[in-house]
Amino acid sequence: MISDVSEKQAKWGQIKEKFGTPRMYYPKDEKARAVVDCAESRLSGRICETCGAPGRLGEDRGWWRTRCPIHEEKDR
Repeated sequence: MISDVSEKQAKWGQIKEKFGTPRMYYPKDEKARAVVDCAESRLSGRICETCGAPGRLGEDRGWWRTRCPIHEEKDR
């Protein structure tokens, strides 16, 4: 379970953003894979990067960003 993974257990090699979503590189581990899957596929691209409200992933002037309707409008 995700709740079984603590910061002390996970040893991340690299965490970065690519096309508006996270890319996480780490030693292969079943528990870490559950955390990464959740972040990369279920949460990323659906949560506003600015405020944490529900949002959508979209391209804006060559940059991929996840924004809620309010922040999407403010960024135009």
